[in-house]
Amino acid sequence: MRTNRFPASGAAMLWLVALLLSPRSGGEPTRPATGAEPLRRRAEVGFASGAFTPGEGLRITGVTPGSAAARAGLEAGDRLLGIGGRAFATSLDADAFLAALREGDRVAFRLRRGAALLDLEVAFDPMPLDEAEGVEFSYEEIRNPFSGLRQRVIISRPRQAAARLPAILFIPWLSCDSVETPPGARGGIETLLYRIASAPGLVLMRVEKPGVGDSEGVCSATDLATELAGNRAALDALRRHPWVDPGRIVAMGHSYSGGLLPLVAPSAETRGYVFLNSWVRTWLERLLEFERRRLEAGGLSAGEVSTRMRRLSELYGLLLEGGLTPGEAIRRKPEFASVWEEPPAHQYGRPIRFLQQLQATNVAAAWENVDRPTLAIYGEADLVMSRTDHERVVALVNRNRPGAARLLSVPGMGHDLSAPLPGGGKGLPESVARAVFAWIAEVVGP
Repeated sequence: MRTNRFPASGAAMLWLVALLLSPRSGGEPTRPATGAEPLRRRAEVGFASGAFTPGEGLRITGVTPGSAAARAGLEAGDRLLGIGGRAFATSLDADAFLAALREGDRVAFRLRRGAALLDLEVAFDPMPLDEAEGVEFSYEEIRNPFSGLRQRVIISRPRQAAARLPAILFIPWLSCDSVETPPGARGGIETLLYRIASAPGLVLMRVEKPGVGDSEGVCSATDLATELAGNRAALDALRRHPWVDPGRIVAMGHSYSGGLLPLVAPSAETRGYVFLNSWVRTWLERLLEFERRRLEAGGLSAGEVSTRMRRLSELYGLLLEGGLTPGEAIRRKPEFASVWEEPPAHQYGRPIRFLQQLQATNVAAAWENVDRPTLAIYGEADLVMSRTDHERVVALVNRNRPGAARLLSVPGMGHDLSAPLPGGGKGLPESVARAVFAWIAEVVGP
């Protein structure tokens, strides 16, 4: 008998809200006390990687010139098998090992180059800190009240700002990717964040998940309740920060985090919400719609799509409502293996328990109580989320306060807020940046 089942949906909403709104510690922004060791800066790994293959490791697709990896002799085409004498069994192992590297670490990489096995010692440099002209960045930390681990928060404001300023709290996406992104790797959402960081008259706080960036912990082992508790502690820290006017805070979420904004930042503690390519129905409904879109985009016949959707519908019911892991479901019914392409206990790099908690959380009930201004932005080329959820969020808010919510639908824009640009390439549409800044000025003042 399983003992780690999550409560049923109705009770789960009350359970999660009670946890988030219970007395908390760790909400103050902190710099280490005298004698305490600060969070160590994450390492700049200095290479790009492709697919992970069991037994063959992580394929290196490129090495940054001048990086520690390049100085050690790493080459594109190498297969990274392990670090420090520990072999990678799964892609999650590789991700966790690389995420745990810190500046000054000196470790041995076990590589396969052609038929040869090599051991290269790499002494890692720190990841460069964010910088932008006229912007002051402060790297601070919060303590997660559930796990006790420290998480990095990155706060930015205009240099020489004297007065307390309105602030944006950004809650990150589902994946274990960092909120710090080098200029050449920024998609639309990252471009928007750095535009906000450089905007005059605004403070921006970005929250790193446990185990991501400089934060302590392991992202692939963190559940939803712990992650939300850290986000809530970040809001508490932002409200008390000397740079911030606590009465003028806006909460922003992209992808999975947009739906959870009222749980992290209740209406009483925020001026409004920016809801970017996100969701409000049950996670199971959203996931099945996405799977159909994904399969259809893959060129399968209509009949094959329906066959796979029948299996996925049954499988996801067992995972999200039945409390099973994918491995357990496949052992029960082996034909599920034909539609499951991820590890036996994770999806999107997160533990299945995290996704079970998402399913158990009644997001629509949280939005039913919102009467704050809400800007919902939907990219019409987004395969991951649906326009329906954005229309529902707008309708729920406007039912409480007519005209408080609005929807901006953007042709050609995908899930990461990138769209084809007039001069070629892809990036953040200027219309989206203008809409966000105009809405912020309207809600918190210019």
